[in-house]
Amino acid sequence: MKGDARRASKAFGDLLDAAYEWDRAADAFFATGSDDDDVVVTHDSRGALIEVVLRPGLQNELTVEELEAAINDAIDRNQARWRQGLDAISEQFKARCEQISQTVRPHPVGDEMVAALAAAGR
Repeated sequence: MKGDARRASKAFGDLLDAAYEWDRAADAFFATGSDDDDVVVTHDSRGALIEVVLRPGLQNELTVEELEAAINDAIDRNQARWRQGLDAISEQFKARCEQISQTVRPHPVGDEMVAALAAAGR
């Protein structure tokens, strides 16, 4: 019984460590476009737009409508990069949790913990 308790305690600690690592990685994540683009936007880890940089002179080459469209297109492309980046971080977290969960199975509490983690990931 002591071995089961130690194994479960270690697994729980590993899960907490994984959650803290995921939190740090997600919090530090930024998505940004290429420096070669006419419009470069940056989103922080929360998805907030934090920067828009225009190629020098672009505002003189385009109409207001064209400039607005270029900025919106850059935002849309970067939001897709942002989602992909955070999804990749989350997939790493889920894989690590699945690996950890194998150490607490089969056990009723371990099974409940794994089910809760799976439900949280949906």
